[in-house]
Amino acid sequence: MPTTRQDRKKAVKQALANSALEGLKPDPEFLDLLARYVAGEISLETALEYTKAKHQYEPDSARKSSE
Repeated sequence: MPTTRQDRKKAVKQALANSALEGLKPDPEFLDLLARYVAGEISLETALEYTKAKHQYEPDSARKSSE
């Protein structure tokens, strides 16, 4: 996992480029989370948990067991 600001910035840049290749465009709120991650204000885990909660993410395995 990237630990320096430069490493985090590079990882985020690469992830956004990959998303763009898939035709995905992140919303401004998500970009703000990524900027806070790059700055070292929050962890990647925190950013992901916030995003999952916002979109009510549920892994496939959890969905199947509740059906």
